[in-house]
Amino acid sequence: MDEQTNEMQAQPQASLNLAVQNALGKMQKQGYSVKTRFKDYSHLKCTAKMRFNQLEVFATSAYAQTSQEVLDGLVLHVLLRLFRFKQARFAPQLLAYKKFVASAQAQEISRQLIQSKGRKKKS
Repeated sequence: MDEQTNEMQAQPQASLNLAVQNALGKMQKQGYSVKTRFKDYSHLKCTAKMRFNQLEVFATSAYAQTSQEVLDGLVLHVLLRLFRFKQARFAPQLLAYKKFVASAQAQEISRQLIQSKGRKKKS
């Protein structure tokens, strides 16, 4: 049973790692050690940090349920900002991600995350 649980956790992790490798390839950036992880945030979020040649990318665990195209667009969007690239150059690759973010499904996921993990609103 433990092996099956590890496999289920490894698959989304691998898809996030694949998205980072795809984005770095599109941006023609090589030579980075990559660390990826899904975390429990209280809203839809993805962060990227770089120290020396170590690139760390963390995304909300809710993104593990999305398609590979959405993950690719998400990671590409974050890395474009990190490396200060123009997003217009990569507009076709970002389309699936932007459609997802603007969808009612993303708003519902975000609302659910805020309700379950976020702070209560003050009246």
